[in-house]
Amino acid sequence: MTTKTKMYRNESSHDRLVHGANYALSELSIILGINRSTLSGRLQHVQVLRDRHVRALDKYQSADHRHEVVVIERCESAADKLSQKHLRMRLV
Repeated sequence: MTTKTKMYRNESSHDRLVHGANYALSELSIILGINRSTLSGRLQHVQVLRDRHVRALDKYQSADHRHEVVVIERCESAADKLSQKHLRMRLV
């Protein structure tokens, strides 16, 4: 028993894809550099590939965005830092 690979027709304006050509999901994953499971979720009920399907992930949408965001310090002034130092001491 053979399984037929689902092909997606490209109608996007992506520079690495040929307009009007058919691609398998694994080929799209390699060419676009997008994880296969991400593409699978985007293309569940789609037969034609458009620009909204081949967009790159925003770094704030990625799972590890917390490593790329600038951390803001809690204590802004020297007085705040000194206060925090004394507030963290044990009472007993």
